[in-house]
Amino acid sequence: KLPRFYFKHLLYRRDVENWRSYLTDREEQRVQAAIKDSIGRPFLNSKLLFHQHFTIPGIELPRLIGYNVGPTFVWHGRHQRLTSARELASLIDGIHRETGGGRIFAKPVGGIHGNQCFILGSPPLAALDQTERDFEELRSGSFIFEHALVQHSALSAIHPDSVNTLRVVTYTPHDGVSQLVSTLLRFGAGGRCVDNASSGGVFVKVDAQSGALLPYARKFHEFGGTVHLVHPDT
Repeated sequence: KLPRFYFKHLLYRRDVENWRSYLTDREEQRVQAAIKDSIGRPFLNSKLLFHQHFTIPGIELPRLIGYNVGPTFVWHGRHQRLTSARELASLIDGIHRETGGGRIFAKPVGGIHGNQCFILGSPPLAALDQTERDFEELRSGSFIFEHALVQHSALSAIHPDSVNTLRVVTYTPHDGVSQLVSTLLRFGAGGRCVDNASSGGVFVKVDAQSGALLPYARKFHEFGGTVHLVHPDT
């Protein structure tokens, strides 16, 4: 069987010295099955449950505007069934008036890898092309809507179209003490509104001791497996 993980994680490169430290896809699945929290997992798989659960203890999260289930939109305790893109544009205008404006970020309730995420605009009714596409996308699934975050200007200068985030990977063994595995700084690319490497973004490793970035970033193999000393767009 072709070792996809070997190519996906660029382990064939000459500068990789610890390739034996990596797990195959099958080994990773066995480890996850042994240590995963089956009780808490539903709250991690659903972005709506995640938001509702973790805001209770006061954890800071992007402000939730509402969500939809197909053509039914729920926001501020109100249910509204939409039948056209014009009604969606009117709803977005109403949200902007009540919340003071700002971009609205839509992401699927059960989505992964940054797939199907997009920014909901507030176009005039004379320019409905984008709203038509948004409406068809939304009514075919379930999404949550959040106020888009405004990031630090230093990160925005590198890729302004996405919020560029730290990915801190940890695991918690049976003793209950979480341990740090790795930290990456991720940047979107190609004007996409997400920074996920699985959606074409680049990622650079953060040194756990100093907090400094390594001098180069990478892309996943399916997006070329390229190495970048500067951002590919900016």
